[in-house]
Amino acid sequence: MVNENNVLIKKGKKRLEWAKTHMPVLTEIRERIVKEKSLENVKIGMALHVEAKTGVLALTLKEAGANVRLAS
Repeated sequence: MVNENNVLIKKGKKRLEWAKTHMPVLTEIRERIVKEKSLENVKIGMALHVEAKTGVLALTLKEAGANVRLAS
């Protein structure tokens, strides 16, 4: 079971990295809002289908200081 989880974790991280490199607009936004910490202490709830692109968005918001919760 642990080995299966490690495989899934690695696969998920690869998908997130792929999505991150294919989202140039979000990359530009991320650089600015993370530097400014412009979402510090903001609470964001997201209820939508979670896939790699959504994960990258959620991680970007978190890196900018937001408290993010996901529901799918």
